[in-house]
Amino acid sequence: MRRGTKYTVACLFLCVWLVGGCGYHLPGRGDAIPADVKKIFVEVMVNRTAEPFIENKLTSEVRAQFARRPGFEVVSKRSKSDAIISGTG
Repeated sequence: MRRGTKYTVACLFLCVWLVGGCGYHLPGRGDAIPADVKKIFVEVMVNRTAEPFIENKLTSEVRAQFARRPGFEVVSKRSKSDAIISGTG
């Protein structure tokens, strides 16, 4: 493979990798969460990546997003919650 071709393939791969992120977000509106759910417990996310400790950052961000939304309270005990959020990263 010629040098120019290697460079092009590497740039293409990098662009696809950067653009193809997970796209995590909480929608601003909608009814994905039932109306009777007010208290949410967020479990520590499972890390299936090569990045150490990324599960802590992801978990913190999910908790922060729910804490900022009106109508939700993030609780620290599973037994006090109406719903449990879990996931992998």
